[in-house]
Amino acid sequence: MLSMQTVNDLLAVVNNLDTTIEENKDIIDLKEVQYLTYQKIKILQLIDDLHHKESYFNHTKE
Repeated sequence: MLSMQTVNDLLAVVNNLDTTIEENKDIIDLKEVQYLTYQKIKILQLIDDLHHKESYFNHTKE
């Protein structure tokens, strides 16, 4: 299982993606914005999946 530090690191990557998109929205093309947004969504889905898996295993231990 990934540690909370790893999750925090992934959230930092998401924040960096947001910053990159926001700061460069006038100079990067639409395809690159779509790609960065897609990567952001995939990372957030991974974090969500990890939280669901962790809660499932915590629930089954009880």
